[in-house]
Amino acid sequence: MKKEMDQLAGELKKQLAGLGKDKSLNRQVDETLKQAGQGLTAEAESATVDFAAKTSLSKENKKQKFINPDYELKPLQWKLMYRAGKPAVDAARAAAQEWLKALGA
Repeated sequence: MKKEMDQLAGELKKQLAGLGKDKSLNRQVDETLKQAGQGLTAEAESATVDFAAKTSLSKENKKQKFINPDYELKPLQWKLMYRAGKPAVDAARAAAQEWLKALGA
């Protein structure tokens, strides 16, 4: 994953050098920045995941539900991070931070 992120960072640096000259490139950069912003939001959200949260099996639909009802109201992204587990989320956060650092953000 790091290799792919490094390649992406290099491509973005080349594109940034031509910024302002090519309207389609400007749109691509805007979209990339928007996605990076969404990544930062997800990163902040990942800090709120309670990986020790308890679940129980729902009798009516045989699905796991959080015992804490507030956790049931959390967005899908939060629940996916919970299911992935702390090691996976920490690794993804570290990769995202390295990528942003390479971009100079």
